[in-house]
Amino acid sequence: MIIGILGGSFNPVHLGHLIAAEEVLKKTDCEKIWLMPCYIHALKPKELAAPIEYRMKLLKFVEKNFENIEVSDFEIKKNQGVSEKTYTIDTVKALKQIYPQHTFKWIIGSKLLDELDKWKNIEELVKQIQFIVVPMSGDKKEKLLKHKWVKKNNAVVIDASIVTNISSSEVRKRSKEKQGIEVLVPEKVREYIESKKLYE
Repeated sequence: MIIGILGGSFNPVHLGHLIAAEEVLKKTDCEKIWLMPCYIHALKPKELAAPIEYRMKLLKFVEKNFENIEVSDFEIKKNQGVSEKTYTIDTVKALKQIYPQHTFKWIIGSKLLDELDKWKNIEELVKQIQFIVVPMSGDKKEKLLKHKWVKKNNAVVIDASIVTNISSSEVRKRSKEKQGIEVLVPEKVREYIESKKLYE
């Protein structure tokens, strides 16, 4: 099976994540998407993240509504008792070792393209797994195909029907300021965030 991995802090999960996952399922050969949260984002160690059990619960709310989108605790279990910080290269190597029957692809939003050279062992990583780039607001497929990183590393850029610029930081900011987040996250996620006052 070909599985697309959408990783990140999911602090919290929002509609942009789900739109990206659905677009990849429609536009590529990926048969399933795994949403894979980490304890601490390697490039955002100072970001105040909600406890992982809350973030997982929010992801589980949305998983129920999709046939081919699943939540994976792989990175959490892999790092438990070892290190809270997560590196994609280590995750990919472990996935390929444990699930040799599957082919994995790594999904990113186009805004991450200029950060990839900061990732741990990125030159080795691109030899291990193909990247799928999802255009975000303001980015066109034609422009992204000319990006030096995309061209150099044979990344796939999808032609998304829906593009969005929703971010977890925007959800947290609006939640803290007690502004509405109903247009940014699924209803069950909104209810839980507000009931637990996760980001206030």
